[in-house]
Amino acid sequence: MSQENVEFVRRSFVTFQSGDIEGAFEFAAPDVELVSRFGAIESGTYKGIAGLRQNVADIDRAWERYDRELEDLIDAGDAVLAILRVNAVSRGTGIPLQQRVGFVYWLRDGRIARMVSFPTVEEALEAVGLSE
Repeated sequence: MSQENVEFVRRSFVTFQSGDIEGAFEFAAPDVELVSRFGAIESGTYKGIAGLRQNVADIDRAWERYDRELEDLIDAGDAVLAILRVNAVSRGTGIPLQQRVGFVYWLRDGRIARMVSFPTVEEALEAVGLSE
């Protein structure tokens, strides 16, 4: 991958974080796949732009507050690894969650084709062959 892909992922994240959810979806391929492997957060596979919308709705339904802070983006060869800090509060219990997570993006034809979230940065690093 190139620095251009890292910056593309950065722009998609910044767009999403700004509240322009539909604008962020424009960075994704129509057949995008999101695989959520967060244990404490919503898990499952979401397909297409409709799937991304469903993921956002699922998170909104489960969490009273759900903030993501981008710590770093790493060029991982054929992928881009995002390291995020998630701060959330459960809607049902009020229990807070603070978790550092990994999110891996694969691009195809100038769009995000696949995203996989991992409950730890270490698991994400391993998934892209960068573990120690």
